[in-house]
Amino acid sequence: MTVSDPFSSPRGSTAVDLEDEDPRLLGASLAPVLKVAGRLYGRVAEALDRVGLTPPQYELLSQLRTDGPVTLAELADRLRRPPAEVSPLVDALARDGLVRGHGADGAGDAVGVTLTPLGSERTWEGRAGLDVVLSEFTARVGLEDRLTLDRLLSKLER
Repeated sequence: MTVSDPFSSPRGSTAVDLEDEDPRLLGASLAPVLKVAGRLYGRVAEALDRVGLTPPQYELLSQLRTDGPVTLAELADRLRRPPAEVSPLVDALARDGLVRGHGADGAGDAVGVTLTPLGSERTWEGRAGLDVVLSEFTARVGLEDRLTLDRLLSKLER
């Protein structure tokens, strides 16, 4: 299989034959990326932990802040997660008073989810913490490098 090398020069793309590629080279390229991504995720998790949230909880609250009240199925779809993964998150956030379930299915489980005023406040607090992490990142990584990183990541997301 031949693919375009996402790490090639922006002036031109090179093709890489994956059958001929030494897997150790791929590992050597990915290891630093994964290490930095892990550190950055750790900083994000720390910032959110200061306001009592985890990254998945913040993602869910942010989605509700953007979309307003939605059904659990719609929320799971928008988060690109299975409902069985989203439901416990919603339950935990409801226990903390950050979201409210409304309606019920035959089993008595909440079908709709709404952000509470406390949930909205906590989401904004989480965003403020993330802004600090983002500011630190942008202070260390210039605009040209961030644009290059965006291009590389968009190629890898395909």
